[in-house]
Amino acid sequence: MKTLICSLMLAAAVATPVLAHPPGEDGRHDASVRFQAPVAERPRPVFTAASAQAKAKTVVGTMIDRKIVGASWRTLTPLKAERREKNGAREWVVTFRNDRERARAKKNLYVVFTETGEYKAANHTGV
Repeated sequence: MKTLICSLMLAAAVATPVLAHPPGEDGRHDASVRFQAPVAERPRPVFTAASAQAKAKTVVGTMIDRKIVGASWRTLTPLKAERREKNGAREWVVTFRNDRERARAKKNLYVVFTETGEYKAANHTGV
C-alpha cells in the first residue's frame, strides 16, 4: 500500500509542470502576445467630422426604425458636426434640421458622440 501511495505522489509531482500556463501566460499558445502594447497605449482610430456625420446618419435611421422620430428625417443630411467640451469631456455634436417638422422645438435634432466615436445621446435640445 505504501508503494502505491508513493508512486501516485511521484506521478503527481512529475505531472505538475505539465499543468502550468502555456508560453502566452493568458491561455494563448502564442508567446508574441506578451509583447503587444497594452490597450491604453495602442493608437485609436481617428474620429473625424465626416465619420461623425456618417455615424449620426445611421443613428437617425435607427431612431426612425424605432419610431422615435418621423420618417421625414431619413432624407436629411447633417448640417454640421462640431467638437465641444462639456463637463471636462470632449464630444462631437452633429446637427440635423428638418423644416417639415411642425413643432418648432423639434425642428433640430442633435446627435452626440464621445471624442472616440461612441454614441452618447440624441435629442432636440442639444444639451
